[in-house]
Amino acid sequence: MSDSHLSSAAPGTGFRHWLGWLFLGVAFVVVGGVAVIIDRLWERADEGYHVQTELAFLQADAYELDALEWETIHKKKVNEESSEHMEKIQTRMHGHFSRLGLLASSLPQLEEFNKSYRAYVLLVDQEFKLLAAAKFKEAEEFDVAKVDPAFDGLKTALEETGNALEKMAVRSLGLVRAGTLLVLLSGVGLIGALVWQFNKKRRVVEVAAAERRLRDQHALILNSLAEGVHGLDLDGQITFENPASTAMLGYEIPNLIGRPAHRLMHHTRPNGTPYPQSECPIYATMRDGLVRQVRDEVFWRKNGTSFPVEYKSTPLHHEDGRIIGATVVFTDITERKAAETKLAELHKQLLDASRQAGMA
Repeated sequence: MSDSHLSSAAPGTGFRHWLGWLFLGVAFVVVGGVAVIIDRLWERADEGYHVQTELAFLQADAYELDALEWETIHKKKVNEESSEHMEKIQTRMHGHFSRLGLLASSLPQLEEFNKSYRAYVLLVDQEFKLLAAAKFKEAEEFDVAKVDPAFDGLKTALEETGNALEKMAVRSLGLVRAGTLLVLLSGVGLIGALVWQFNKKRRVVEVAAAERRLRDQHALILNSLAEGVHGLDLDGQITFENPASTAMLGYEIPNLIGRPAHRLMHHTRPNGTPYPQSECPIYATMRDGLVRQVRDEVFWRKNGTSFPVEYKSTPLHHEDGRIIGATVVFTDITERKAAETKLAELHKQLLDASRQAGMA
């Protein structure tokens, strides 16, 4: 029995031995394959990170350039500092676009974005020339008629480029999944699943970081503006407010967020009659998507007093094109109104003096 047992056990032991070596060989192949996949995952993650970052910086610079030319129009003053600031922004945008072309040169949407970008920068240059020549009225009309539509086109091109990059990333991820499936068929499904999950989490973290940086840049731009800026959702509730706005209105930011803007600051006309929300140009913008500029209304402070304002309402769009709210940029024109009144009084005095001199 003992000899029989030994003779029958040897073949089984050899089979398990070779099976172990086979498993080790397959494991080495799988490890090599997983290493290649991990390397490719890291490479694509790094590419996606850099592309998303360049897009985020481009969008932030475009908003900063738009804010600069709008601020210059309202201040009616172009100095060396603002000109240098514009040139620095454009230089940064050129650099971001060049790096983006190297990272995603095969993307056809970049060509359309290139056209929109160059058209917008050219129009801004023309607008600054008008401002430099003190042709502020022409510059403002040029801004509304041409620069604003060009800026909207630039934003659309940026969104389309971002969407195309997202689709490209999805296609690349599909190829990675196909390779991972082959690894799974070799018996190491756990490793493939862990790598894919790690890549997915890493990509989410990187995109969130890029979005956070973009939000921080937007906040810096809004906080640096002398004009008041607040955003509204479709219900007319305030979603963001910059410090210049709260200083003019007499509120703290936490006391404004989530509250109805029209009821707080736009409820009454300059002549004291009620101002229905249905007749407000800001809410009309949220209905039809048209940009509106108003120069003869008032906003109301927390203490119940009012001040004359000039404001511009611009629709906010979702990625799918739906209107989701509006942005309002406004300026306190009390000093301008006082100067206009004083000028009118002086003109009247001169006319009266002229008539008296004629009668004498």
